[in-house]
Amino acid sequence: VLGAAMFFIEIGGIKVLFTGDYSREEDRHLSAAELPPSRPDLLITESTFGTATHIPRLERETKLTRLIHGTLAQGGRCLLPVFALGRAQEILLILDEYWQENPDLQMVPIYYASDLAKKCIAVYQRYVNMMNDSIRKKFTETNHNPFHFKYIKNITSMERLDDLNPCVILASPGMLQNGISRRVLEKWAPDPRNTVLMTGYSIEGTMAKILLTEPTEIPSMVNPDIMVPRRLNVDEISFAAHVDYEQNSKFIELVNPKTIILVHGESNPMGRLKSALLSKYQKLRNTDNEVKVYNPKNGSILSLTFKGIKIAKVMGSLAIELPSDKQ
Repeated sequence: VLGAAMFFIEIGGIKVLFTGDYSREEDRHLSAAELPPSRPDLLITESTFGTATHIPRLERETKLTRLIHGTLAQGGRCLLPVFALGRAQEILLILDEYWQENPDLQMVPIYYASDLAKKCIAVYQRYVNMMNDSIRKKFTETNHNPFHFKYIKNITSMERLDDLNPCVILASPGMLQNGISRRVLEKWAPDPRNTVLMTGYSIEGTMAKILLTEPTEIPSMVNPDIMVPRRLNVDEISFAAHVDYEQNSKFIELVNPKTIILVHGESNPMGRLKSALLSKYQKLRNTDNEVKVYNPKNGSILSLTFKGIKIAKVMGSLAIELPSDKQ
């Protein structure tokens, strides 16, 4: 997201880099994550996608717009469950540009439904100078802020949603557990002309994850004993910004840490990533350059030993002569 940061900390001569959630791919508005200024002793990195590989960005965009256009052409409506802050801003840029290039869609409304959305968009509108070269260049040449959308309306409640005709709605929360996105899903689920597009990471046990199995019916949010028929189409195009294996392993290679701790990932993908990294650095085992990889469980304590470089500063009369090795 805009303003995301990594943390590079040095304590007692030990250097630690914590990536947080990061991406090494420049998208429509954000730059790729930068490399740290020096080599860390310890790297704590996310492992969300394990050893999976992302579809190329332009291919994802083409598939997204094609599916949405096809749904609208047959008289259907499209629901994209998203978080208020994150990939939603990327998808809004894609859709606003696509509507600009396709006059036949310009009478079809795009809604962005989230209580937090208006505040988030205001931040993106204000800090265009912090985005990548592409956005800054476009802003300078056209004097138009890309986040002042021409074809997208922000709404904060279902009462302001006009969905009698074809439309597109990006609504939170992304996991479809409750809120506007869940209400829209239940309302549109029985109509086979409609489509729900999952654009982010779906957590086990959530309605978003369950929906990917294409159940014939889903429980009502108000009364779980009441089942709603699910006839709408379900598809998944991941716009999650987390690194895939290729990006993560390359970043680790460039950073060149002595020790790696994997966090922020489900146990199976994280385990596969650990195995892949250990295999990659197999030749360094039992040498001074051996790379150690850990994937501790949540809440567990991991004790590591490092040899830090300690520096003492000498002042006054003691600093007149250099100390001998024995001193």
